[in-house]
Amino acid sequence: LMAGLEAFAKEITVSPITGDRLEAVVNMVMKDHPEYFWTEGGFRYYEETWPGGSGAGMKVLPDYLMSQEAAAQVKTEIEATANEWLSGIPSDADTYEKIKYVYETLIRNVDYETDSPDNQNIQSVFLEGRTVCMGYSKATQYLLNKMGIFCTLVTGTASDGAQQGNADTGHAWNLVKIGDEFYYVDTT
Repeated sequence: LMAGLEAFAKEITVSPITGDRLEAVVNMVMKDHPEYFWTEGGFRYYEETWPGGSGAGMKVLPDYLMSQEAAAQVKTEIEATANEWLSGIPSDADTYEKIKYVYETLIRNVDYETDSPDNQNIQSVFLEGRTVCMGYSKATQYLLNKMGIFCTLVTGTASDGAQQGNADTGHAWNLVKIGDEFYYVDTT
């Protein structure tokens, strides 16, 4: 699936699994790879069968937000900004200091704006300097992963004053590893 997404394949062959399981796998790939900004994980699929009805495989048809050529240009621009931002990390910084540096760099350079374009991926962060929680979280993951630091995306809900009768809202943040311990980081 990942190789197909990276190659902008129109159809990606995968082993036969249930539709629910396929959706879970695609969701995991999208959560683990913030660098796949050219898709938000939308897809269609169909099952192939052998004569006699047994499953031969599945074809996944991903939804792409842009062409491969456009993605290559955007990737170059994202990389330039990411490398510029990471260039200020002291060479002797430990894992905690690197995580803190990324956190502070993002909150200094990126504004929270609900109407920012492409705010569910890293484009909004590195190209526009404005995003929402998903963009912040994916950018945090992207930068920390570039440095070899474990960081994963976490999604759930955050209380928005539920005690006053307001509903919980969807939210995204990160889980990082320092030594043998795990910690939450919420760059938003």
